[in-house]
Amino acid sequence: MNYPRNIISLSGLAVVSLALGACAASNLTDFSQIRAPKLDTSTIFVPNPTQFAPKQESATPITPGQLVDGNGYCADMGPPPAPAAENPGDPAAAAPAVAPTGRNVALQMSECEVVRSMGRPGDIQIAANERGDRMVTMTYMTPERPIYRFIAGRLASIERGAEPPPPEPVKKKPAKKPVAKKRPAAAPPA
Repeated sequence: MNYPRNIISLSGLAVVSLALGACAASNLTDFSQIRAPKLDTSTIFVPNPTQFAPKQESATPITPGQLVDGNGYCADMGPPPAPAAENPGDPAAAAPAVAPTGRNVALQMSECEVVRSMGRPGDIQIAANERGDRMVTMTYMTPERPIYRFIAGRLASIERGAEPPPPEPVKKKPAKKPVAKKRPAAAPPA
């Protein structure tokens, strides 16, 4: 079944044999007559091995204004809006909240950059790790259920939250059958 492959192999071997035979017949023993192209190694090897390495961006330090509070608000967003019925004449209650810009979220963003991008989180947890760095976990209640984890004010990881439990099926009560009215017994024929 490999007949064509064997023919190609044999023909290649024959060509090489003929070429070696021609060299032997011409008494070519001086290899200095063979001219090979010169190889410039500077074009193959990069002189600086870190030349193409990704550069680390110098991150500016996080200021307290770039951190969220326990309610998920940033300092420049103002206080959380109060219900309108409690303070109808208060100008702070009429201040609009910062609307999310709808842009993408990337690692190393500050806490407030993510809040400005995604809006206020549904759940926020603020703690400290073993080194004393601020750790913040923001969970959004959107269909994607993203969980953003921050260390020292910078976004360190993005995770997808657990799937919500499926809704429990509503059990229907069996319908009551209508009670058939009893017919009065027919009088016996006389």
